[in-house]
Amino acid sequence: MASTSDLDSSAGIGRGWSTLVAASTALLLVALAIVPFLSPAWVRFEQDRSDVGALTGFTAAELDAIDGGLLGSLALWQGDFRVALDGRPVLNDREVGHLLDVRAVLWGGFALAAAGAALIAALFARTRPAGRRAAVWRAVAGGARATIVGVVAIGAFAVLAFPVFFETFHRLFFSEGTYLFDPRTERLVQLFPTQFWSDTTIAIGSAILGLSIVVGWFASRRARLFGAPAAAPAAGWTAEPSSAPATGNAPRASR
Repeated sequence: MASTSDLDSSAGIGRGWSTLVAASTALLLVALAIVPFLSPAWVRFEQDRSDVGALTGFTAAELDAIDGGLLGSLALWQGDFRVALDGRPVLNDREVGHLLDVRAVLWGGFALAAAGAALIAALFARTRPAGRRAAVWRAVAGGARATIVGVVAIGAFAVLAFPVFFETFHRLFFSEGTYLFDPRTERLVQLFPTQFWSDTTIAIGSAILGLSIVVGWFASRRARLFGAPAAAPAAGWTAEPSSAPATGNAPRASR
């Protein structure tokens, strides 16, 4: 566990703090990459690619209304996912319950990412000496590199065995049986079929990868900048402090 005394280390910020910064960086990169895919434009684009209109029988205008209500509940907490068309609910209670669980997981992740961002900002504010500031940047770069490795590994798994990946992901975050729906009768998996999630997973993974590369490169450059030694005096020359009263003469130098 990191302690505030680690910040007093002349070698950097301490291993505990470095680990926290790296983990916080990874969480923040994932959260930032997810945000663009919560937009109505992306959802409708992927629904059109997945032929959701044919699966559900809804018109484009009806899909827009449904997506707006669901995304408003998910991203803005404007409602409880009980979207209706012509007075009839689109989703049943089980489907609504699952989306409430999804919202809790999503915003729990965002809260952790926000806490991580606050931690990194606080460390930058407290690490005034250049060497310690360089240590924070190195930890950020390390977190970005770890994220790249993780995305590549998880991405390969998702591409090669997406159904297994999807099932494993849901088992990690949701109670067993709460995320299984019948695509013949239940709207949630008709509105968001397997192709929708497969394409979206690849897109999010690509966004995380690209963002991690940029952040890792930038953080590494900043670490080198703050870690560069200050310019030294010319070799063989040292300045001798004078104990005599100031007379306007320049300090003597010895060789």
